[in-house]
Amino acid sequence: SRLENLSISEYYKIGAYLKTDSLASFFDALIVQLTDNWILVRGVRLLALILILLSSLEMATNIGSISLKKGILLIAVILTLPDVWDISLSGKQDVYVFLFELIGIYNISLSILAKDKFIKMIYLAYSIFVGLMSVGIRLSSSYFLILSIILFFYNLFFLPINLYFNDFLKFLYSIRISIFLLTGIIVMNFAICYFNLKYFSNPFYWISPPDSLKSIFPNAIYVFDYGNLKKLLELRNVPIFIKPIIT
Repeated sequence: SRLENLSISEYYKIGAYLKTDSLASFFDALIVQLTDNWILVRGVRLLALILILLSSLEMATNIGSISLKKGILLIAVILTLPDVWDISLSGKQDVYVFLFELIGIYNISLSILAKDKFIKMIYLAYSIFVGLMSVGIRLSSSYFLILSIILFFYNLFFLPINLYFNDFLKFLYSIRISIFLLTGIIVMNFAICYFNLKYFSNPFYWISPPDSLKSIFPNAIYVFDYGNLKKLLELRNVPIFIKPIIT
């Protein structure tokens, strides 16, 4: 915060070398350079930590009864998770996505508890919305998005036929703001892919196209080789029939 001659982009590069190259780190660098102190940055982190704890307690009370003793125990368990403490310490983008996914999981939980089919569909539609936001920040959130989509269409299949016309239109109208925001998010994500494709011949840029897409993007420019990353990060010494479940 005392390196006043550095630009925002140079702050970001420092974050890249420290493995904190994320939107959260960029936000931190901007706020620190503008204010020359860490109060606001730490305040945001503390607020995020409090939101996680309160959201978890609220989710627990909706799923079942929870006493003061159980609430303290739940908070203690949550505070043992490294990703939760990352919110207060490092600001990695993964934990900001964790906040999104926590809201999405909460929506899925409420959809399971809801008796009304129409209400179920609303909760699951919002979980898909959260999943698309998360995927825009971190690709591995696609698992959560796929789960939300499967649950949505599973419940859609069992909807009474009379809901398809009147109530389904009412449902779309009730989430019109979310549809507008969702459209904007999808457009922004595709815009990033478009510019990567235009200037680097690779919509992913940071990694090389996976094996199945190499023939489509033969001149791709990339920073990291997908094959090497896969070898480095894949699970080892796991029986082949168990590995897909663990993954």
